[in-house]
Amino acid sequence: MHTYIHTHIHIHGNQTAEHMLLECGILREERERLTAAVAKTDNWPIKKDMLIKKHYKAFAEFTKTWAK
Repeated sequence: MHTYIHTHIHIHGNQTAEHMLLECGILREERERLTAAVAKTDNWPIKKDMLIKKHYKAFAEFTKTWAK
């Protein structure tokens, strides 16, 4: 996940991928959509490697908001 994020997404300032994925208030609505997609088949929080492998489409939609 770290490689994916740093290759495809620009994180501003000192924000970490962990913060953006689990805590960032700005991304609350997007995170709710991501967790709903994951919750259909898995529990949240999910291991990051499984998030990308198994829920890539939902994760990619979530990360599109980081690029704004």
